[in-house]
Formats: sequence, C-alpha cells, structure tokens
Amino acid sequence: MRQYWEMKNLHTDKVLLFRMGDFFEMFFDDAVKAAPILGIALTSRNKKAADETPMCGVPHHSIGGQINKLLASGLKVAICDQIEDPEFAKGIVKRAVTRILTPGMVYDADTLEASSANYLGSLEGSSISLLDASTGEALLFSGLSDVEMVNLLRTLPLAELVVSPGVAKVGDFELASLAPLLISEHDGDLQDDRLLADVKNEPSASRLLSYVKSLEGDKRFAFLRPFVRRELQGRLEMSPTVLKSLEVFETQKNEKEGSLFSAVNRTRTSMGARLLRSRLAFPWCDKASLEAAWDQVDLWQKRSSEMKLLRERLFDVGDIERRLTRLAPPTCN
Repeated sequence: MRQYWEMKNLHTDKVLLFRMGDFFEMFFDDAVKAAPILGIALTSRNKKAADETPMCGVPHHSIGGQINKLLASGLKVAICDQIEDPEFAKGIVKRAVTRILTPGMVYDADTLEASSANYLGSLEGSSISLLDASTGEALLFSGLSDVEMVNLLRTLPLAELVVSPGVAKVGDFELASLAPLLISEHDGDLQDDRLLADVKNEPSASRLLSYVKSLEGDKRFAFLRPFVRRELQGRLEMSPTVLKSLEVFETQKNEKEGSLFSAVNRTRTSMGARLLRSRLAFPWCDKASLEAAWDQVDLWQKRSSEMKLLRERLFDVGDIERRLTRLAPPTCN
C-alpha cells in the first residue's frame, strides 16, 4: 500500500488502476467511485480491521472495455502496471504508471462507436482545434463568433475540452453546461513544424499538442496528421436544436434507430460512416461542391456492376484509420 500511495499521490485527479497479479485493483475513493460505473462488487481489504480498505478489481485481460466505461463517465484514468517479471523480482514487484488516459485519449479504439469521431478539443479566442487520437485526424476552425463557437461545441462529437486555466465561458455561455463533457485545464503550448505547418500562431492547436504530450509523451505524435483548416463558410449552419428537431442523428426519443442517419447510412466501412456523419452535420450549400458530389453519384450509378463489386470488397476492409493509431501505445504487439 506504500507503493500504491506513492503512485496515487502523483495522480490525485485520476482513477488509479493498480496491477496486482492478474487483476487491476482500485482502492479507497477510486473503488467507491468506479464500482457502480463498472457494475462490479465493492469489497475490502483487511475486513473489520482498523485499516479496512474499500477495493474493487477487474481482470487485466479485459481491461479495455472497463477503462472506456470510466472515460465515458468523464473520469481520467492512470494505469499503474508491473514493470518487471514477478518470477524474478526481489521483494515487491516494481510498478510504474505506464499510461494516462482521458475521455479524449482512449485506451481501446475498438470499443468506441464506429460511426462517430471522438474529438479532443481546445478553444482559444475565436478558434477551436480538434484532434481525434483514435484516427490521427486534426482540424482547426478559426475566426468564429461566440454563437458559432457555442454551436460547434454543442454539435461536434466532443469527448473532452481543454481550456487555459480559469476559462469558464464563451461569451455568456457556461462551459459547465456541456456536462458530462470533461473540461480539462492546461497551461502550455508546443510547437511542431510538421503538425502545425498550416495553422501557425494558433494557440488552441499548440495547447492541444502540449496537453497530448503531457499525457503520452512524444510517442503519439508520429500517428497524428497535420492540422487542417476547416471553414464554416459554404456549409449550412444548423444548431443542435435544429439537428434534434429534424432527427438527423437521434429521434425525439433519443433513439438512433429511425433517425435520418440510420435511414441513409449504407456505408460499408466505419471510415465511410464517420465521413457521412460529418457531411450530415455540416452539409454543403455552395453550388460547386454540391455539383461535384452529384457528378460522383452519377458516375457510379452508370457503373453499377463495378460499384457492387467495390462494395463487396469494402465490406472486408477494417477500420484502417483507428487500427493504424494502435501502433503508438506501448501495449501494441
């Protein structure tokens, strides 16, 4: 327990998963908080003794889904693993925190909703930067009004928002009202010539990279794509209220089945489903983009046999975007 507290005192704002044999254990307030979220029994060490300790645990081989349940509840997680072989250890096995995870930096991308992005966002001034660590996608919207920024925050599939210390509002809009979205404060910036080549002098992007490095060091960066500027101009602006009223992604009963997206989604890959979802959230309204899209539709309708064959082949293609980023963590094999 002395070893446990050495780790926990460095990560007081996170649920610490402490490896003991074949299980990751949680103790004290972490256990009390996590047990109902994970649907597991809350037990204790040294039962009925003066130092009775609340605890709960999960098998190490099935930890991915359990971690994502904690992240989905807006919690941060620190994984404290064994860093030497127990068979050859002298005394207590050495342990160290090997990964820090947040809702925007997931453990297992395969347990995320396949048709939706999982954005880690950052805002500064009139810009919002977005990064999907599960695919490496990085975007930046700049020159936004307060209304446009708030609509984006409420429309995008955000998992976590990074702000500078003390920032609690956009105009009169309270960021706390975005709950259960996790709001993380971070003061820092990181310059990277490759990733920030097209978005130089944008503090929201450099803060986002600094936050990622504070969690995972440099190992994630090789799998991130350079930030790309996105413009709201040329796109139909729809507020979250409009998306809800038109049942674009969910019905009035908060069910996905029966929505416009579920009705038109005939994509054969998760990558295609995420692209379709993005286009429904931000539809084109300029003539050139619309006509270019219809030209593609017309082309494939005239080549129906080739389209059928292509769809059959696409069915066997996995989620390449998310699988590639799995090479970054130390758990890859």
